[in-house]
Amino acid sequence: HGSVSMDDKAKMVEFFYKFIALGNNVITITPDGHVTADHFSERSGLDDLQSRVGGLIEIACQGKHKGDDWIVYVNEEGLLKGLEKNSLGNMLCEGLLGHPAHQPFFGNMVFLYGRNIIE
Repeated sequence: HGSVSMDDKAKMVEFFYKFIALGNNVITITPDGHVTADHFSERSGLDDLQSRVGGLIEIACQGKHKGDDWIVYVNEEGLLKGLEKNSLGNMLCEGLLGHPAHQPFFGNMVFLYGRNIIE
C-alpha cells in the first residue's frame, strides 16, 4: 500500500465533516474500510458503543480538530481477539488529531464528535 500523503488525510477529514454537517455525530470505520455515520445519543450510552466495537471499549485517541472535540473508541481486546488492523481508522486518528496513534488499532473504530459523553 505504501504511505498515505497528508493531502489524502486532509481529504478524508473533509469527508468526515460532510457527515457531521448532515447532523451525524458518530462515525464507525470497519477494518475493511466501510464507513457508517449516524447519530449517537447519550441515552444509548455505553451499551451502544460496546456493540459498535463488539466488546469492551477503550479510548484509542482523543483530541481536538479545529477546536472540535473528537474521541475515538476501539475494542479493548482487539489484538487479543485477533481482529484485523484498521488501517483507515488509524490514518484518520492521525489526520484528525495531528499525531499518529501510539499503536495500531484493531477492529471497528468509533469516532465520536463532541465532548466525551461516556463518563
